[in-house]
Amino acid sequence: MLGYFPVPYPDELLYSVIARYKLHQGIISDRQIVNDLFGSPNVAAVVDFPGHLLDLQQKTYHLTHITAVQWLTKHSLYPAYKYFLQADRNENVVQSVLSGKAWDVHTRIGVAASNIKVPKFLRLCKHCYRQELELFGEPYWHRLHQLSGVMVCPAHKEYLYETDALFRPQGKYEFFPAINASLVRKIPLDLTTKQKQKLVQLSQHIDELINLDLDVSISLAQWTHYYRQLAKKHSYSNKSRADHNALANHLEAYWSIPVLDTLGLSLSDTLWLVNLFRKHRKSFHYLCHLVVWQSLNDISPCSEIICAQQLIPPEQVLISHEVKIDAAVIKVKRHQWKAAIATYQKQGVKWLRTIGGYSALYAWLYRNDRIWLSQNKPCQALRNTKQFVVNWGQRDKEFLKHIKDLKKAGALHNNHGRRSTSWIIKQSGQHALIEKNQDKLPKTIKFIKDLSESPDTYRRRRIESVIYALIKQHQSLEVWIILRKAGIRKEYQTQSIIKNINYLKRKLSLEASRIIQEDT
Repeated sequence: MLGYFPVPYPDELLYSVIARYKLHQGIISDRQIVNDLFGSPNVAAVVDFPGHLLDLQQKTYHLTHITAVQWLTKHSLYPAYKYFLQADRNENVVQSVLSGKAWDVHTRIGVAASNIKVPKFLRLCKHCYRQELELFGEPYWHRLHQLSGVMVCPAHKEYLYETDALFRPQGKYEFFPAINASLVRKIPLDLTTKQKQKLVQLSQHIDELINLDLDVSISLAQWTHYYRQLAKKHSYSNKSRADHNALANHLEAYWSIPVLDTLGLSLSDTLWLVNLFRKHRKSFHYLCHLVVWQSLNDISPCSEIICAQQLIPPEQVLISHEVKIDAAVIKVKRHQWKAAIATYQKQGVKWLRTIGGYSALYAWLYRNDRIWLSQNKPCQALRNTKQFVVNWGQRDKEFLKHIKDLKKAGALHNNHGRRSTSWIIKQSGQHALIEKNQDKLPKTIKFIKDLSESPDTYRRRRIESVIYALIKQHQSLEVWIILRKAGIRKEYQTQSIIKNINYLKRKLSLEASRIIQEDT
């Protein structure tokens, strides 16, 4: 059980809390951090949507009294996106981050495919930095400052600074404390005072959005109806459709093209604005909504979300017109369809409609005589079900011979890594075929496994190579030097490895001496 874990500061990212824990405890190994806090080495350092939160709750709740859901909603970037996702998508995201399946969250939320990119570096407000040093003795990473669209601190109305800490850490377990970060440069925007004030308002709206505590779920149909009403309310509609050109001109006039480009919402490269005011078939980035709302009415996100949630989409009522069709016409159409089936007895409906040229006849019967048509379809077209039967015994012999030939040619000596089973299979040039049919290729697989190198054997080979190189260069054969150059991690530096090193030192030294004597 943990004896210490920091209590998060207001608006602090979980990533930042873990980075402070690392600093306070003086932990050097980043891998040890995730083992302490999550009990698993499979947890990565993630700034925006951290996972394994139930494991974290189990380890830290007695110290922080913060649940897994609270870590997600109060100390991650998820709240900025949740009101614009469908109910089932939201549920899947929450389940993924609470459990150990957070690798698909960026795809589910839509961040991975969005034109609006996350910042490359973590960002700080220098005024917040100074205040936190005075109040808490240390700064921390604010979640608001890391959100796309936030370029100005809403509290101090000053541009944020990029630091030397990456938003996507290079190391899997790398947690970078804010106090160790350097302010590299102010976000480079050459804007007027009026444009800057609009970015301040946008930051304030995003701040409000991530701090909302609403239990709402808005369907795609509701968003569609909401934006139709919004366009109509502000006289940007042409009959029943939104006037996209007028909306684009209004948006450019309010924000300016440079600001929209900086936000990742260029109106020339993508159709995001057009799609936003059309029928919604997907969720949109929170920034798309906020930029439009602010330009049209500057109403708070809370009001707009509640408004959209309360809308009831108009039901699409299909009005049927009863049209009397002459019985003689129906008789003729039925006769034509039966004649087509009789003429092409081996063909199905798809062939008759496409290649056969009976698409118009089929469409007429489908609209006017559907019940009869469903009872008078051709039999399913005969398919060529004859498949090529693979002689796996013969193929097993061929693959075995091929692998043996590769071995004789010296193509299976991996000088840059371990000669694993999968590596040998890749060298065969038939990776997918062999990998997916191992049970049908017993001889080939047995030969490959016998030829493959275990991790322990690979470590010994690296050690032997290092010792041989050191002897050749007349350098010291200290054990720690050999272990370091061979890249042997501490957990594998066993007594057996040390004995093996001493044995190889004696063996290779004697061989080197013998070679020198023979040369002289």
